[in-house]
Order: sequence, then C-alpha cells, then structure tokens
Amino acid sequence: MAGRRDHPVVLMHGFLGFNRIGPLQYFQNVKEWLQLHGFPTYAPTTDPLNTYEYRAFEWFYGTPPRGEAPFAADTAYRRRRLLSLAELDPFVLRRLRVSGIAEVFLRHRRPVHIVAHSQASTDARYLTAPEGMGGWKPFASGAFGDDLVDVTIADTIASVTTIAGPHNGVLIADDTAAVTEFITGYVIPAVDRFISLLSHDQSDLWAAAREFGCDHMVGEFNPRHSEHPGIRYRSVAGITNAYQVNLILKWFHVQTRTNPKYELSDNDGFVPLGSARWPVTGEVPRDVVVDTLLHSPGTVDHLERNGNWDFLGTIYADHVNQIGIPVSYPRNTVFHHLPFYLGLARLAAGEIDDDVRLQPNGRWRRPKAAGMLPSVAIPAEVAAPAPAGT
Repeated sequence: MAGRRDHPVVLMHGFLGFNRIGPLQYFQNVKEWLQLHGFPTYAPTTDPLNTYEYRAFEWFYGTPPRGEAPFAADTAYRRRRLLSLAELDPFVLRRLRVSGIAEVFLRHRRPVHIVAHSQASTDARYLTAPEGMGGWKPFASGAFGDDLVDVTIADTIASVTTIAGPHNGVLIADDTAAVTEFITGYVIPAVDRFISLLSHDQSDLWAAAREFGCDHMVGEFNPRHSEHPGIRYRSVAGITNAYQVNLILKWFHVQTRTNPKYELSDNDGFVPLGSARWPVTGEVPRDVVVDTLLHSPGTVDHLERNGNWDFLGTIYADHVNQIGIPVSYPRNTVFHHLPFYLGLARLAAGEIDDDVRLQPNGRWRRPKAAGMLPSVAIPAEVAAPAPAGT
C-alpha cells in the first residue's frame, strides 16, 4: 500500500532535545532514511526544557505561546514568514527550526503520523487529547478555505507512536530528597539560562522534570487526558542492563532496577518498562521484568491491544541508543535503529501485517516456530541484572 506514504511522518524529540549539533542529530539519520524510502518526514524542534502544555503548543504552531499560558493563548494559526539566507544565524536554534505540525498538514493536506520519543510522548498525548488541545480549531480564523474551518488539531493527526514514553511516571522524579542543593541551586538555573539563550525560549528545567514524576502522571495527567477516539496510538518500551547502559544513565538504571524506594523494574536507563508499556494506569508500575526477552527472540507475541492503544514490544536499547546516538560503551551491536524507525513508518502506513512483530534488535519479522530458531549466546553480564548496591 505504498500510496499511503504520502501521509507525512513527524519526529518529535524528548527532554533536552535538539535538531542537530555538529554531526549529531537527535534522531540520528532517521529523517533522511525515511525520506529515502519515500516517506515525507519532518523533524521540528521545540523548547528542550519546558512543560508539555508549552511544548505541545510549539509542536503544532511552530512558535511559542507568546508569553501567555498555553491554554489561554490565541489558537488561530498564522503561517510563518520564511526567513532569507541573510537572516539565518547558526547559533540561534529558534531560527533553524522546521515548521510545526500545522504547516506540515497544510503543505500535504493529509493527517500526519507522529513518532514521539520520551517526553514528547506526553506532549503528543496532550496535543491530541479532547481535554487538551485536540479540539482546538486553528484554521477557523477566516484566513483559510471553508474546508478547514471545522478542522481540529486532532483531525490533523492520524496516529501517535511513543517510544519510551514516561506514561505512568518515574519515581525518581518524585524524590525531592534525591535532588541536591547543588543541582537545584546551580545546575538547573545554569542549564535554563544556557538553553534559553540558544533557543530564545523561556526554558524551565525544574517544571519539566517534575512532570516526569508518578505523582503527576498517575495522579493528575492520566485521569484528566483521554485518548482521541479517531487516532490510533502505539507504544514501544526499551530495556538495558548494567553491561550495556551508557555512563550518563547508569545511576538511574541501577536505582530504578535495584533500589526498593523506586520501581524495581527493568528500564532503559531512565523510563521503567511498566511506564512505557501502557499509557494509563492508576498505580505506580512496579516489578515489571522481562527476563526471557533476549533468550527467545521471535517467539514472544509482542502485539497487545488495550482500547485505542497497541503495545508493539520492547527493544534492547537504552534511552539514548533508541534515537541512534552511539554513546554506549561497549557499543550496542544488538539494536539497529534505522530498520526500527522504517518499520514504525511502514506500520503507520498500513504496510505491515498484524502478524509481523517488532524484535528486540529493532527489526520486524513474522515469528518463527521455536524449532526453527538458531541458538543465541547471550553474555552472562548482559542477561543478568545489576547486583544491588552497584
């Protein structure tokens, strides 16, 4: 069904996201890879450190809510003025941003498929929720044709696929005692000032970080925001271990996996499996473990349905490997991110049958009979969880 590849794909970055820094892209080479395979693909950016309300506004409109609270901002969409080459400043991220979802929709006149990583998963849920921005009518200002007057934001979005979304929160984000005076007194203000200077936004690291907590997601966000009935939602979780997780995430991985104060759950170095697995629960996702995942590739029926959501499966990649940035040591030779994202785009386009499953290595295939599977040797350090206290 290649004809459905004319629906654009929009890649949405997470916390501390960016478009490009030198040779690094947030979604490393993903946009180019999907475009090579015929999918019109866009990778806009938003404020890397802000709340889901603020970011969702930017994702759609391509501009901040002009200093107002997002829910009180003017909802009328105004086309962006194209910048000339003389106006481009490589040191100002704002001027290098790609247009938002509204402009992508107007360009193609087809609903977009969203692929959201980490915090962008919450942004996308708020953007499409009837209780959030889903019911807004951005093209009803008279500047567009009559056929767009009643189009809502939810009408411009065909599907949402979340990768490692903190749907049910992260307990570490609720532990204010774990945030030292140094972090709150120096690091957060310094990061805020630096990111705000680069992006011309009013970044707020502390407000954004608090929204990752279970108190907020389970207690406030999930009860208030439902899924739009006209949109298909999909989720993917990630796992790693002490052998493979990168040094930036190692402390978070060990704490979430072994500290009884937290989830005691398999995780990707930040988001627990039970948080990324299903979008809405009424309890903290504790003790969710997938011990057999790597021992029997291809034999697990990953596709699970829960109302408007499909849980596609679990990939063996930490929170950074999932977007293709090669920072793990030793290098992750199991997960392949480009086939993973191409499969997500093909799935959204209706080109992958229900019996094709996402594998831990990021590839897609029909499950084989157990007797046909080759033996898989997994190093003991990879298969075993981290010992307590490491």
